[in-house]
Amino acid sequence: KKATTTFLGRQYEAWFTKDIPINNGPWKLGGLPGLILKANDVQNYYIFECTGIESLKTKIPIVKYDLKYVTITRKDLNKLIKNLHERPNLTMTSMGYHMHFKPDQNKDYRDPYNPLERK
Repeated sequence: KKATTTFLGRQYEAWFTKDIPINNGPWKLGGLPGLILKANDVQNYYIFECTGIESLKTKIPIVKYDLKYVTITRKDLNKLIKNLHERPNLTMTSMGYHMHFKPDQNKDYRDPYNPLERK
């Protein structure tokens, strides 16, 4: 069965089956009356597809690392991520990291910015 939704600025379509009565899916998608086996945004920039289902033979514990976290708003986090894509050298330097490149690689590297979460 097909379901559609808008979530954090993107439109998604999801394909799910009631034959597997688990209301879960990839990433933050879920809540349907069956397991989501495929989901994508309507532009097909992001596609999640189930490629197999298996039972775990041993339990894998969830690990919580003892790290110092900084509280940040979603808006500020999205701004940081955008800056990391558009101006990685400057952003990393402003955070106290030093990036070294070979002499022929002294340009600021850029990564296409197309965030999964737009809002």
